[in-house]
Amino acid sequence: MDLKTTNNKDQIEKILKIFDKDFTRSISSRTGDLSSYAGKLANKALFMYMSSKYEGGRKRRRPIGFIAIYANDEDTKIAFLAQIAVSKEKRGSGIGHILLSEGCRRCKSYFGMEKMRLEVDSENKKAIKFYESHDFSIEKEASDESVFMIKNLL
Repeated sequence: MDLKTTNNKDQIEKILKIFDKDFTRSISSRTGDLSSYAGKLANKALFMYMSSKYEGGRKRRRPIGFIAIYANDEDTKIAFLAQIAVSKEKRGSGIGHILLSEGCRRCKSYFGMEKMRLEVDSENKKAIKFYESHDFSIEKEASDESVFMIKNLL
């Protein structure tokens, strides 16, 4: 498995389309137009993805996970985890851990971020447990349906 970084809008859009329906609420239902959202990520976010080396016995790389983080708030030094996803067949294999750990490391070392914040659906207990296992804690209610979680990167 390869971990790569990209700021190519078309490549990001392709990856978002692959994972769009893997969320409780799809990416497109939360962000609107995937093409515009891909452009925003390409211009303003750290976007990393992992690919499998083989698919069905053929040499064909296929995205199996990605993470998108905004690490550009120089005033508060708080990065924002916009998206993280792992393909259904690879969940539980440590890919989410690799993506999140590397994302946190890069936000701290490359961008000087001191904390990372994310928003997660309150009912998504599995995701909350995953984030808590990576030292995130619930910060406050974000809406009737979600909470903010935060982690110290120092």
